[in-house]
Amino acid sequence: MENAVTESAAKPVKSDGGDVLSKLVRYFETSEEMSVASRAKSEKCRDYFDGNQYTAQERSKLEKRKQPALVWNRVKRKVNFLTGYEIQQRLDPRAFPRNAPVDEEGAQAATDALRYVQDEQMLPEIFSDAFEDGIVEGFGGVEILYDAKRGCPDIKYWEWDRLFYDPYSSKHDFSDASYKGGVVWMDEEQAKLAYPDKADKIAFTIESETAAATSKTYDDKPAFNKWVSLGNRKRVRIVQVYYLEQGVWHWAHYTKGGILKGGVAVPFVNTDGEPECPLEMWSCYVDRDNNRYGEVAELLDIQDEINKRRAKSLYRLMTRQVVMDKGAVDHKERVRDELARPDGVIEVNPGRKFDIQENTDQTSGELQLLQEAKAEMEFAGPNSSLMGDTKAGSSGRAIIASQQGGLSELGRVMARYRNFKLRVYRQIWNRVRQFWTEEKWIRVTDNEKNIKFVGLNRPETVADVAMAEAIAQGIGPEEMAVLEQQIATDPSAKQPTGKKLNNVAMLDVDIVLDETVDTVTLQQEQFGELVDLAKSGFPIPPDAIIQASSIRNKDKVLEAMKNQQSPQTPPEMQELQMRGAQAKVAESETKAAKTAAETDKLRSETVQGNMSFAAQAMQPQMPQQNTGVIPG
Repeated sequence: MENAVTESAAKPVKSDGGDVLSKLVRYFETSEEMSVASRAKSEKCRDYFDGNQYTAQERSKLEKRKQPALVWNRVKRKVNFLTGYEIQQRLDPRAFPRNAPVDEEGAQAATDALRYVQDEQMLPEIFSDAFEDGIVEGFGGVEILYDAKRGCPDIKYWEWDRLFYDPYSSKHDFSDASYKGGVVWMDEEQAKLAYPDKADKIAFTIESETAAATSKTYDDKPAFNKWVSLGNRKRVRIVQVYYLEQGVWHWAHYTKGGILKGGVAVPFVNTDGEPECPLEMWSCYVDRDNNRYGEVAELLDIQDEINKRRAKSLYRLMTRQVVMDKGAVDHKERVRDELARPDGVIEVNPGRKFDIQENTDQTSGELQLLQEAKAEMEFAGPNSSLMGDTKAGSSGRAIIASQQGGLSELGRVMARYRNFKLRVYRQIWNRVRQFWTEEKWIRVTDNEKNIKFVGLNRPETVADVAMAEAIAQGIGPEEMAVLEQQIATDPSAKQPTGKKLNNVAMLDVDIVLDETVDTVTLQQEQFGELVDLAKSGFPIPPDAIIQASSIRNKDKVLEAMKNQQSPQTPPEMQELQMRGAQAKVAESETKAAKTAAETDKLRSETVQGNMSFAAQAMQPQMPQQNTGVIPG
């Protein structure tokens, strides 16, 4: 809020007649008071993620029993999986024309502008921080401002424990909240430099404020529980709020002593030209009392049972009970020490009863309950199927199908988070439309030899009109080259027509989140689309794919591809090769004819021989004469 724009851009709206400062102070204190229990639970969720899963009383009790406070942090694993899944599912924004095809080129320019701001502000990392806050504490938010010095929208991430909101709001997107804002702590001197004309109000707050805050969520870090800190460094709490006044969003910075800045309408406007609240927030879940909570809330009790069941089972295995007569041993404390040792030796007085009790039944029961708690933890939140923990030997298709089934449980949460991102991108586009009124060029490729820029609000020239008409008529490359040469030599071609190309203030587009995988630049995305078309069988030349890629030294690769192609054969060699081929064909035909003739002759002789044999077989057989030779 501090770097929004000059206050002169905002139009003051008359108050409702009440004390604005008293109302704003009441807003914050009411929000703080009514969210004490909810914030305490959110703080507990963060502590469990960080591994702080025992209270001071529990640790003291364990120390007295000489039992370590062991932690088996299953909560952190669940949260880390969800945050990693969010990173894998990052989506790029895309603008689509509402009056296609008239605004098609302008929609592409709007897409380029959004992704330029996304990369310049490192927006994916900001989104991931807000997503983790929503999963752990229950809600998160970012503020979409405009930095006039850098000439770019400025996206600010707010930590969850610095945000506050209307406690009567029940919507997941806070669309029904009448106010929301954040809290910052400043040193006295720093605050006076930031608000030089309100130094007296800051001094008055520090001198007069002694009331303790209701909770410690908004305390200074390290924690304090007042509007001011009167230690070695005098620090004051400053509230930055957006609030509705007569249906119009206003903004103000204030402390308990007075309003430091603002009290006027928000200078940022939506597509209808009306002030909009730049603070966008989202929540994972909302209960019936409007308390916000995340995925970790349902894991707290299960995590407690895992820690305590396992610690207690370990304690039982390390200790044993004894039933003995009075006077059976001389020193009972020494008996305890020896029982705790694996090689302990206990000396018993004769004639006295001394029995060591077995506790295997109790220990086995504790272990069984521990297994049930661990199984319940696996099914709570991101289940084992979604995290890819399937049986050994499962196929990749089976793992993917199991993960798809587990994703259904996260459908509503991811839809709310997606809606939050979409609202942020739309506000970014509103800042661009409102403040990018002059000519601006943005880079959309990272090719070191062919860097591409897109011009926004670029004055249209006579040359632009001529080129657009030529493209619409579909003239050939030669005619296009002649036209470009004529335009380059004609000074009148640079004369402006009075219109603007890619005029962002006039573009009417819809902002959506692209379904494709997040890419670094538009060039990479277009290269991926070309590769997909080539895989589908569409005839795309290999050199065109290389040209669209972002590999280094692509010119050398293309040159090597050309050199690998066979050189063109001279006409004389082509004629000789043709004659040789014809001779080979004639020779092959002659051999084939000769072989066919020989085959026909052999077939004819075989047929005649078979007929002669058949005729002989049909003649009557004459009796053979006895030659006196005994058959052998």
